[in-house]
Amino acid sequence: MWIAWDHPRMPWDGTVLELGTLELAEGRLPGLKEAERVVGGEAVAVFQPEFSPDGRFLAYVSDEQGTGNLSLYDLSTRVARALTQGDEELGAAAWVQGIRTYGFSHDGGRIIVRASKEGIDRMRRIDLATGRIEPLDENFAEYTRLQQVIPSPTENAVAAIGEAATIPPRVITCTLASLQRPRVHAHSSGETVPREDLSVPEPITWIGLDGGKVYGLYYPPANSRFSGVGLPPAVVMVHGGPTSQYTAGYHGSTQFLATLGYAVLEVNYRGSTGYGRDYRQALAGNWGVLDVEDAVSGAAHLGQSGRVDRERIAIMGGSAGGYTVLRALTEHPGAFKAAVCLYGVSDLFGLAQDTHKLEAHYLDSLVGPLPQASPLYRERSPLFSADRIADPIALFQGDEDLAVPKIQSDRIAASLARRGVPHEYHVYVGEGHGWRKAETIEAFYRDVERFLRERVLFA
Repeated sequence: MWIAWDHPRMPWDGTVLELGTLELAEGRLPGLKEAERVVGGEAVAVFQPEFSPDGRFLAYVSDEQGTGNLSLYDLSTRVARALTQGDEELGAAAWVQGIRTYGFSHDGGRIIVRASKEGIDRMRRIDLATGRIEPLDENFAEYTRLQQVIPSPTENAVAAIGEAATIPPRVITCTLASLQRPRVHAHSSGETVPREDLSVPEPITWIGLDGGKVYGLYYPPANSRFSGVGLPPAVVMVHGGPTSQYTAGYHGSTQFLATLGYAVLEVNYRGSTGYGRDYRQALAGNWGVLDVEDAVSGAAHLGQSGRVDRERIAIMGGSAGGYTVLRALTEHPGAFKAAVCLYGVSDLFGLAQDTHKLEAHYLDSLVGPLPQASPLYRERSPLFSADRIADPIALFQGDEDLAVPKIQSDRIAASLARRGVPHEYHVYVGEGHGWRKAETIEAFYRDVERFLRERVLFA
């Protein structure tokens, strides 16, 4: 079996699940004898098909009911039945191969699945004979993000990568026959910061500029010494993708800012994964519009709700999130006190020409097909409206970035320098689309802390 899709669709837009029969003949390579479509289409996304251990069933996640729900296809009767029908998201955006949110138990009688709602993950166990769904919250109570769910092939246990806002990712296993806590096999970091010094997020919603509902995670300042000294400054964080999602896992950048006394809003703008198909597809044709408006309205909501000082709010994002940052500065000058942009897209024409195969036609759905949509590409490229940027901004770029080449940041920096706009431009030698070297990471955080202190905290 396999999943297939055609450009310009992406694997979360519309896919088909195909089931084939191999012809095996001595002295010849295996060949495909016949194939049938199990499920899917142009407006249905299918995720992680998997055979049951006994070979009788084929499970898959499909969003044909609006959210990613689990179905079971009987290979003998060719009939599928829904195992879940709720509003919890069981799938994920298939940016890379091998993403797993569920698996069959060792005896094939149950499925262990990660279910997500408003950025918080929970583990569920589904009995295939009765259809009963059993929450496993007590087993995984301390973890709010669960990835790469893999049940044991020999016993009643499951492995996963578990984390929470105050717990960096860990490799864990849990025996499901009892209520014992998961066993930790490996840590991703030293976990040297006490949990009480970190911030715990609150899922929040607000109304966007056009009246639509928007989701996010709000982190209050982490350290108690900042309480009682007035409303805190804030940083609005914009994720990349743009089909990504902020979940209630451990985010080093967010915790870094929270421990410095900033409130942080992680915006899951319309177009983000995790809130159903309609919410994710809302960004089609609207990239550079809804994401920007949702970040701006999120900042306004923080101020209006009395959570933060509305005069001291910055915006920060990288890659597609950096694009949103630049567009926010060109389209809503003065909405933010300052901005931090990491390898942000500034020229949509250049992105369409230089991107890799998976995203070769991604902009066709996000903006429009070329050359027909050329005027729209120009209108929504921050490069061509860079003369409207007036707010202080810090740009960060790797000189070996292949996803968003350095020239995209060079040209924005040149415009800022030519017009005397307060800005910084940091280029890291030997770095690509994200930082890998310890010295780069240290320099980056030091520069971000200083920039925000000068331009937001004490400006």
